[in-house]
Amino acid sequence: MTPPVDARAFGALEAEVQHLREEMADLKTSVTALTRLLNELRGGWRVVGLLVATAAAIGAALAWFARLR
Repeated sequence: MTPPVDARAFGALEAEVQHLREEMADLKTSVTALTRLLNELRGGWRVVGLLVATAAAIGAALAWFARLR
């Protein structure tokens, strides 16, 4: 036979589960916002990478031409 459930403990457990559900909803909202931000930044990082690569290529070409003189 199963022991009876303590109503107080069950109520406390219900409140804790409700609190965890609210925290999970907030966390889901935060993760969604962070994902959206990272998706927007991904294109920006590509542009920065392209600029750095171009500057490095120009610097290497200038150094090579300076060495030839």
